[in-house]
Amino acid sequence: MKIHTDDRKRNYTCDRCGKTFYNKGTLTSHIMAHDKVRPHICRICNKSFLFPNMLRRHVEMHSGIKPFSCEQCGRCFRLQYQLNAHKIIHTDSMPHVCQ
Repeated sequence: MKIHTDDRKRNYTCDRCGKTFYNKGTLTSHIMAHDKVRPHICRICNKSFLFPNMLRRHVEMHSGIKPFSCEQCGRCFRLQYQLNAHKIIHTDSMPHVCQ
């Protein structure tokens, strides 16, 4: 919903692709992605990531642990947001409607 009502200014522009950002930190991360700079490397499979939190989430995937389970069908998920997205299939309605 925030995307439809956000009136902040995007004052930071990527000089390579023209994409705009609200803050300098996000722009810096975006530029690193252009440069393929991914300093955080998984010791299990050597996949690299831009941010340490992305690496942590990836490493959890190797464990196979899925702590979030659906109360209606028992299907399990690694992340809470995955379970939340799944729960929609058990209802006939969509949770958000654009105005």
